[in-house]
Amino acid sequence: MKSTLLLSAALLALTSGCATAPQLQMPYPQPNSIRSLALTNSENLVQIDQTAQFVDAEHEILYSQTFGGGGLGLGLLLGPLGGLANASMVESKTMSEASSLKGKIQISPTEIFQNEAKKLGLSVSEGPSDSDLRVKPYLRISKTTETAVHLTASLVVEKGVGANKWTGRYFYQLPGDYTILKLTQLESSGVDAIRSSTQAAYRNLLTFISRESASSAQTEKKILFKSPYLTPRFEFEQAGSLVSEEQDVIWIRAFQGVYAVQKTQVSYSARN
Repeated sequence: MKSTLLLSAALLALTSGCATAPQLQMPYPQPNSIRSLALTNSENLVQIDQTAQFVDAEHEILYSQTFGGGGLGLGLLLGPLGGLANASMVESKTMSEASSLKGKIQISPTEIFQNEAKKLGLSVSEGPSDSDLRVKPYLRISKTTETAVHLTASLVVEKGVGANKWTGRYFYQLPGDYTILKLTQLESSGVDAIRSSTQAAYRNLLTFISRESASSAQTEKKILFKSPYLTPRFEFEQAGSLVSEEQDVIWIRAFQGVYAVQKTQVSYSARN
């Protein structure tokens, strides 16, 4: 998953009507064979740049934002010099806010993921090989407005290498509305709440991955959806499919992954 995922989502949406548009993320080809997992530092994890920085020493918690100046979208329209100046403003804001968040959320997404996997009867090992189902858990903190940020339990899953490599990206938006200031002033009860929500999110993601199949994906309802959480600053319709609707979240299959989004942060309608 690249650091400009949210902007890429916008570009994908704009091209979704083209004949060469990418397909929605398909499930792991052999879900019933998922018994063991190996932790990895996936090349598909977001690379740090002007929009994304890790805020913990272990590189398990990532902060991303595209505000500052006119945002990345405006940067694309300003030409080379204007784009560079705009990107510099975005980078300055990213670095400043990431610095304020460093060490503030004292949880380990990897440890939480390991514990939840074991509760479901899965084994988790270090040092993956090409034959392993490789996973990289991380917590994403993303800014959705000038003041609001949201947290997401994220998972990159890989199998195989080269032309036979399958990559899946899964995201579960945690409940709660935050600001940078609120996250920098978290008390122990607030950290515990995030830890508990992350535990539930990884449990739900693992259960989902082990159950989804190509046949079930083919029967999902085709939809157009909008979400300020998924595309900050540039909210517009994207093509996807409706996986399921639960009490608090809506599961959506998109080009760049599968998302469980809080109902207050997404709307959708049927498409042909």
